[in-house]
Amino acid sequence: MGESGDCNLYVVDNAGTEHLWGRCTLNKSLPALKIGSINNNVILTWNKSIFKDKIAEYQIFESDIMTSYKLIATLSVNDTSLVIPLLPNSFGPLRSYYMYCVPGNASYITDTSPFRSYLEYVKIVLPGPYFINWEGLSASGFYFESYNQVTGKEILYKYQTGTDKVVSIMNHVFCTSFSPNGNYMLVPRDSMLDLYETGNYTIVKSINLKQLSQYFESTGSPKVSDNGICVLNANYTLYAYDLLNNKQISFKRMDPAKLKISADGKYFCITRYDSLLVYQINSNSITFLAGHKKPNGAIWDEDYDFCPDQPDYIYLYESPNLLVMSSRDLSIVRNMQLSPWLFNIDFTTHKILTASNATTFNIYDFYTGNLVQSVVGMSGDRNYTLLNNNTIFRCDYKFILRSNK
Repeated sequence: MGESGDCNLYVVDNAGTEHLWGRCTLNKSLPALKIGSINNNVILTWNKSIFKDKIAEYQIFESDIMTSYKLIATLSVNDTSLVIPLLPNSFGPLRSYYMYCVPGNASYITDTSPFRSYLEYVKIVLPGPYFINWEGLSASGFYFESYNQVTGKEILYKYQTGTDKVVSIMNHVFCTSFSPNGNYMLVPRDSMLDLYETGNYTIVKSINLKQLSQYFESTGSPKVSDNGICVLNANYTLYAYDLLNNKQISFKRMDPAKLKISADGKYFCITRYDSLLVYQINSNSITFLAGHKKPNGAIWDEDYDFCPDQPDYIYLYESPNLLVMSSRDLSIVRNMQLSPWLFNIDFTTHKILTASNATTFNIYDFYTGNLVQSVVGMSGDRNYTLLNNNTIFRCDYKFILRSNK
């Protein structure tokens, strides 16, 4: 540690497991090593620390280019220098040194610690899964892909809330998608479309899409419902397909920019820049139902979807308004005014994670639009995820929320 720097604070539970509790920046508060010479002797010096009463002793470690660090001196907290004896007949030896401040004694960290002002209403910060973007968020966890340096491949992983563990599922395939409630996983590979059950990750159906179109590409971003109904785009044509029964339902000429399907496989919606269009899948046809034009700007992929537990409803975020609309005719059921930035909706508890600025996060009730909780002190970007109403995930971290009450 030099004159200033960032510190990670860890706590150890009764089982001996270490947890990241929080972070802080210390400025000129811990000893900073400096090197000099007196009477042709090398001397290390350091400043006294304001935390001197909390330090039991200083330990100085030395290393050269051939060996690892070893302890060369144990000193009192009142000491501020150490003479380093040089070996005879040596010229310009390369040495590295560092100081370790041995803690005086451990103390119990409570929620009334100084970190209360750093992350207001955050109970504890724990190590979390390393992910950039999640997929298939549900009560049981979420999926994400990450590069494995050992295998040299992109791997699809799942974070499981029940066990608080990350498990690898399979080699990641571009455009993998999940049904709204996580019953199925859809994996395109070349001209094949594999349907997996997420309980045991076994293939239940494989469909050769060349039977639909010789121009099919996996970039068509196919989507699947919780009952195996699939919609996919190929050669400016959208197909509705019953995967479990290996049966084409219907097709319609269109080129959707984005595509979503309801949990029951009854509806799908597409976007065209600033417009949202909803269609119904019948037994042997596709019917256009309604359209909605956003007043300003484009509709992004994360701005809209069907409600996974209420397929007859669809939500659309037009900042700062969240519209809940009927899937049948896009009539507005609820119009809630939220914070300007939407992160995600946790449909396991029906809470909405938003941000009003770069450091203030607001959680709303999905049914009423009422503000449930504000979280102050977290730096803002798009990579935050609320899950199960008490945990906010960010790449590498989990923020466990305390109650407002």
